[in-house]
Amino acid sequence: MKEGSNVGTTAGRAGVVGRGLVIAGTPVGDPDFDVNFVKLEVDRVIGLIDPIYTLLGTINARDHAFHIHRLSLCHRLDYMTQIINPLADGVLAAFKDADETLRKAVARAMGISPYDQTAGACADPALACDRANLPVRHKGIGLPGHADVCFAAFVGGIELTVPRFGQRTLEDGSILPGLAEHLVEDTGTGDDFAKSKDRYKEFIASGLPLAKALAECWEHMRTETGALTGSVFEAKNAPGQPPAEDIPQHDTGKPLLQRFCTRARMRLRHAGAARHMALLPHDEPLREAFDLDIPSEFFITIPDARLKCSSLDVPAMVACYTGLEDPLLVEHRTHVFKDRNTTRGNLFRSVDPYGRSLALDMGPGHARYELHNAIKAAAHQAARLFGFHAVRQPTDLVAHAIKPENQERFMGLIFDLVILRFNLPSSDGLPVTRTYDVKTDGCSEKYYRASIPRGRAADFRAAEVPAD
Repeated sequence: MKEGSNVGTTAGRAGVVGRGLVIAGTPVGDPDFDVNFVKLEVDRVIGLIDPIYTLLGTINARDHAFHIHRLSLCHRLDYMTQIINPLADGVLAAFKDADETLRKAVARAMGISPYDQTAGACADPALACDRANLPVRHKGIGLPGHADVCFAAFVGGIELTVPRFGQRTLEDGSILPGLAEHLVEDTGTGDDFAKSKDRYKEFIASGLPLAKALAECWEHMRTETGALTGSVFEAKNAPGQPPAEDIPQHDTGKPLLQRFCTRARMRLRHAGAARHMALLPHDEPLREAFDLDIPSEFFITIPDARLKCSSLDVPAMVACYTGLEDPLLVEHRTHVFKDRNTTRGNLFRSVDPYGRSLALDMGPGHARYELHNAIKAAAHQAARLFGFHAVRQPTDLVAHAIKPENQERFMGLIFDLVILRFNLPSSDGLPVTRTYDVKTDGCSEKYYRASIPRGRAADFRAAEVPAD
């Protein structure tokens, strides 16, 4: 135990000293030792947050900070949730402290917090928080809270260990030795866990503290979900058969009880959020964002160059995805600007904090978005049919022409269609690059009207600058 274990005491809960061992990262001792070990781990993880965010803040990298949080920081206590009874005194409170600190950190990374909106800035702050807490597959942000997943994690940890205590007979008749045969009288034999019913009956009946903790956590989740018939929570003392959509297509044979429990709970919460969203007006931003199929790759995909965002893009993207006020637009609320000339006169718009007056591009499913994509696809197909080397949405065409200090602001300049090596009579036989942009969300008539003179937009702007 010298290399992988610590022997000693910990103190921290009202001065109570706990005694035990830490073997391979797992505390084995009295309840006071366990809870104080959890608190030490929580404090260690919290201590990692500020240095990381301070370093990334020096280069203004919100997207990097969010991905580090999503892929690393918010999972640092996952192992702890699997090995510690969450209903033990003080454990759940420690997990909640960690969640609160992590939520503040991710709000700092995103530049906006969907978890604690005020009533004046959001129609239903509680509903916005509930939606954000959902997995990405259910239109949430997908950052788990330890105080929430700890019940499923602990039950999943039991499923990974206790059934292996006793030996069991495999399908080919061979015997798989157990890890702790001397505990079989209390836990049940390995073959008992191969049954589809009453798998944990003997273990729960043993009255062991671990068995009691399993029963309490299981009942907590059954109560939340209503123990619906046909769900994984149907039986009291054994996991039921999960729905077909929760079973992986390529079964690895490994226990997936934690995943089954979490998916059942999240599916129920998503249904509840959808019911509450349906009660809001159709034009309420919260409902609009929930109903539309807005892309969510940023919240779930491994980071790559395609998902790179500036520090101004991240809060705007999260605001659009969740239907919240864009923090960059709040200070410009009600600012009036001219849109375009119409047969009825000038058309003016006023800035709203959701950005809808600036662009009507609300993601897949929106009529203007579909029209824009259809025109762009048709133009690209026609160009290819005529033999042109057409490229859709090149991201690096003008990046080299932007000054480094301005790249964060203007890196989003992307054309809808580009034809490379295009021959113009006026280019003296040298091929040029032709750029096209489909305008379905409104345009500046100064640069796009039919009577526009030949020349470059940059030259038009330069001609307006006073000579002095």
